[in-house]
Amino acid sequence: MKKPSKSVKMEKEQKNATRKEKRRHARINTSNTVEYILFDEYQKKIGFGKGRTLNLSQSGTLLETRNLLEGSFIVLMTFDLAGKQVQVKGSIAHTSISDKPGYYFTGIQFAGSTEESTKAIVTFVQVYYRSKHAIKVYVQPDETATIYCPYCNKTKDQDVSRFKGKMYAKLKCACGKVSTFQLEFRRFFRKQTQLQGFYRLIDSGSKPVDAGNMTVVELSRNGVRMEIRNFPRHLADEDIVNIQFNLDDGNRSFINRDVVVQNIQPPYVGASFHRAFETDNVIGFYLFK
Repeated sequence: MKKPSKSVKMEKEQKNATRKEKRRHARINTSNTVEYILFDEYQKKIGFGKGRTLNLSQSGTLLETRNLLEGSFIVLMTFDLAGKQVQVKGSIAHTSISDKPGYYFTGIQFAGSTEESTKAIVTFVQVYYRSKHAIKVYVQPDETATIYCPYCNKTKDQDVSRFKGKMYAKLKCACGKVSTFQLEFRRFFRKQTQLQGFYRLIDSGSKPVDAGNMTVVELSRNGVRMEIRNFPRHLADEDIVNIQFNLDDGNRSFINRDVVVQNIQPPYVGASFHRAFETDNVIGFYLFK
């Protein structure tokens, strides 16, 4: 019988240690997207990326990422409700494999000043609870957004230019109810489309783990918005998806791109193009023809 490798043993031991760990502080569940910078033991920058906090306490947080974070120190960065960046320093306490294929857990112990840690904790909690109850809307280049009221089910195009630079806004409907909205200001012109195509969800080992048909319903130079009727069960923010479709231009131009998932509202998925590609000029010409 084949013996498990040293790395597998280590990961299992780390997982068991995490389960047995006695918490000094109470933890609350959160779901905050953060950026991180990773450093080695000599404080040299060795990596960066995005992740998602799964829980939070006075002393640290559990981070879920697509990559195994093999470093000593880390800086987490997020934005408060006013749109200002907040940072918190930490050290890597433990790592393990997530139950979700292609993901890893990293336990982080806060290492900055008490003031920095407290400010970050307050920001994480405020943003999490605000986003949990907020309705995401996309602001068009003319700084209007289509606002949907969950109380009366009516929609209305509304000028939101006064909220530029802010992440959230409270708006009152004609029915008298007030709702909180998360504003996504677009940097690129988006074109409404109905382009049939195909997608493949890629895991961390560059292997396809799910695939199916999709429709590109919005296209910009920065990315796409897709409609997927048979929605993939394991799709999550920051996943890499390969998409293939043809433009409805004169040449039926073929687009084959990797995109990074940015937001999920089944059956719709918003994603940004992963890297610059030779078809960018083709897409640009198509958008403004």
